[in-house]
Amino acid sequence: MHDLGLKKISNSLTSLVESQKLKKKKVKPTFNNARDVDYGLDNDDESEEDYIEVDTSVQVSKKVPHKDKLWEYVLEKYDVPEAAKKWVLKTVGHAYKVHKSRFKRKHFYQFKDNKTRWKNRPQHIPEGDFSHLLRLWNNKDVEKRCLRAKEIRMSQKNMHTAGPKSFARIRDKLRNEDPNKEVPSLTQLFEHTRKRTEGHAYLDTYDDTARKIEQMKNYKSPEDGSGLVDPFTAVMNKEHAGYVRLYGKGVSKKMVKTLDGGEEPYMISGGLMESLKASIEVEKTQLLEMRKEMEEDHQRKKAELEAMRIDFNNERANLEAKMRDIMENRPAGVR
Repeated sequence: MHDLGLKKISNSLTSLVESQKLKKKKVKPTFNNARDVDYGLDNDDESEEDYIEVDTSVQVSKKVPHKDKLWEYVLEKYDVPEAAKKWVLKTVGHAYKVHKSRFKRKHFYQFKDNKTRWKNRPQHIPEGDFSHLLRLWNNKDVEKRCLRAKEIRMSQKNMHTAGPKSFARIRDKLRNEDPNKEVPSLTQLFEHTRKRTEGHAYLDTYDDTARKIEQMKNYKSPEDGSGLVDPFTAVMNKEHAGYVRLYGKGVSKKMVKTLDGGEEPYMISGGLMESLKASIEVEKTQLLEMRKEMEEDHQRKKAELEAMRIDFNNERANLEAKMRDIMENRPAGVR
């Protein structure tokens, strides 16, 4: 990630823009906060270095530069099938989004002005890159977009409490716990992923979630069989375009229909899953053997040290005995 450059990553994964025919003009960097006058370059000199080039004609695109390099890096570290590429890239994008949020909270919101932020900047980030980030964070349009995103997040209800654990793992866990090994319903999955720990603080109340779970459990399908839907869908309404709830990242409606239709799934095959499990077992066995060897080596070295201690004590005892003999047998008058 570092080799790709912080600016390129922030531009590609944040705004996702590219240009077909770019028009560039020179714009003088400005700071939107009046208390930041002491921060930044000396703007008294109207030199070329005081200007940065910005794109004035861009178009939005879903194409993310360098994503192929990200995929190649993943393949160097892990054995992942091509079918999982979309999910992997979505997961990487989400992880990077979380990283940006935490980084901004630590190095931007924590301080009151840019001068203090610059003084406490992270040492592993080049000055030019961090200066670029400060310009980006202080941009009025970016501030409005962040505020709008925060309002949307705060307005969301019935958020899951499963943490970083994937819904695929939760679904598989519930299926294995079922006596008949049946796939859990959306209602069961919704209830399981909305559990709350007593004493833990949450942003929203549980009242609306509890009410909807009760509605799902009490839902009755039409007697004539028409319009048969899952209780979850009946209570939560239909999906939004492009989204499928309770399946996790990278899952589309087409993939769900493929799985429900009994066709060859787009997910990891059973054979590959068994192979992965076998590989994990082999690695587990190797780790146990390494641990056993380390313990044996530790015991051996411990025994060697104990033997050395005994030898040292014996040598010291012999030396003391010889010294006593010398002192006892010394000639009279010799001190």
